[in-house]
Amino acid sequence: MNSNLRIISIALMALLFVGSGVYLFYRSAPEQAMNQAVVSLNYQDLNEDTRAQIQETQNKISQAETAEEIQGLNLDLAILLLQAARETPDDSFLKAAESSAQDLPESERNYILAELSILNHNFVQAENLSQKELVINPDNQLFLATLADAQIEQGKNDAAAETLQKLSNIKPDFAALTRIAYWRELNGDRVGAIEAMEQSLDFSGLFDENRAWALTETGRLWYPLNPSVGLDYFKEAQNIDPSFALAFAYEAIDALGKSDFTNAETIAKKAYTLKPTTLNAYVLAAALNAQQKIDSAQVKIAQAQLLLQFSNDPIEKLYFANLFPDLNEDKNIQAEVTLKNLYEGRSTAFIADTVAQAFLLKGNLELAEFYTVKALETGIEDPLIWTHALAVFKATEKNQAAENLQQDLEALFPGFVNLEDYLKF
Repeated sequence: MNSNLRIISIALMALLFVGSGVYLFYRSAPEQAMNQAVVSLNYQDLNEDTRAQIQETQNKISQAETAEEIQGLNLDLAILLLQAARETPDDSFLKAAESSAQDLPESERNYILAELSILNHNFVQAENLSQKELVINPDNQLFLATLADAQIEQGKNDAAAETLQKLSNIKPDFAALTRIAYWRELNGDRVGAIEAMEQSLDFSGLFDENRAWALTETGRLWYPLNPSVGLDYFKEAQNIDPSFALAFAYEAIDALGKSDFTNAETIAKKAYTLKPTTLNAYVLAAALNAQQKIDSAQVKIAQAQLLLQFSNDPIEKLYFANLFPDLNEDKNIQAEVTLKNLYEGRSTAFIADTVAQAFLLKGNLELAEFYTVKALETGIEDPLIWTHALAVFKATEKNQAAENLQQDLEALFPGFVNLEDYLKF
């Protein structure tokens, strides 16, 4: 997974199963409607498809005549509120989804709460809720999906692999395949991740935002190996959902790599306007800086710093601290004990590589090499991790290891393009 800005995808991974449209519960919510929970929400930043479905569901609830009708619609609305929470930084949708879940039957409520726990990075709670329901129904796809998410984010690699295998055996759909892709990428299998993501695109019935996300992720995985294929996926995502900011951010990075700085600025401004994230702010700053618009670039860097403060994911903070050393003012994230604990908590190839790069930036070559070896010991074949490892081996004067890795890189990934290089000031 270890491409440039892949950490962004962590925040999006929880959306996978909602998009599949598979509901396995018997719907039996109480009669009271949930319209009041959502009446005061701001829908301005939502995808048009999501907004329309929420409004349609609210209308159906208000017109429903039987308890049975309301039972099904209440769960639909709660799931739509979860989707809305993923599309906007406005946490009022999270609160509305949590509020709406309180009146649902226990298993339906636990599903909503498990998804909310993942969005809030409370992975232990998500795992406990999922395991509780799987004792009752071991083949429940909804809870297998949330369990896999929780296990992956806690670094429980083997357990996650077993859960994903079971989920795929039951039904290899969008939910299963996109999670399998994520697991493979975290463990350094970029080619396998691409294969799973491309298979996931065959499924219909998704929210536009979900399909755009899947197209963008596929493009991001492809781009270092074949930039033109990656760019095609970004463009297709934009056509599916013209409000999906991440697809525009990656197109702007592509323009930076081609030294088309004016176009990069235009596209990056669109991405930032659609969704002001740390990544989108920094891409715009890079485009401005490349045109010597230094003051404007510094403004965007300050905005990126501010946005990053709101992240509750230490891995995301560390990743951006590595990529943009002047961006992250939280120096505690780079403390030696913090870095070691991060690896112990989530010991995937990606985490090992991220920690190794942090130690390299700190000048601690011994630990940079130690964690680089940890990453390579997983048997990964990812060109970005190999490129990072190459820098470490050169810095530690492990010349033979560097030469061997360089040969493997050129043989397996000829023409590899590192998007990270496009964003360096």
